[in-house]
Amino acid sequence: LGAGRQNASLWGGMRRENMREIRSGAVILRIRASSLAIFFYKQEFKTDILKDISEILQDWMSNAKLTGLIKTDGLEGPDLDANLIDVIPDGYKVLQITWAMNKVQNVAEKLSTPNFADWMAENQDIAVLEILEDVLEEAMQGFFRAAPKERAPKE
Repeated sequence: LGAGRQNASLWGGMRRENMREIRSGAVILRIRASSLAIFFYKQEFKTDILKDISEILQDWMSNAKLTGLIKTDGLEGPDLDANLIDVIPDGYKVLQITWAMNKVQNVAEKLSTPNFADWMAENQDIAVLEILEDVLEEAMQGFFRAAPKERAPKE
């Protein structure tokens, strides 16, 4: 098989149950956090998606602590409230992350995804606050899931 055919069969074989559907107004997007999103993000934006997600989460937690939305001794993040503009992270990065995860799902469904600028033109009605929590949850579950525990050796 040629490299293109190997990639097509590999990408086409992704499982659909890992997908998340997000909505913002009339816009409906299907997203999936996977290693392919890391590749697409780096290719399109020349930076690391995991670093950007970490920065968003750090900013979110810091701002939430400063505004009293979460306890400083707790491990859980704040519940997002669309009226609390003080805790909003970099919306542009959130949209970039969404684009990369949407592209992964589109590959699985054998759909094309335009470059980021064209994708934004097609999805200009996305409200970052409406998708933020779902995008971060998908990112956390897909990129930062815990490694499987080691099995005890057989005796």
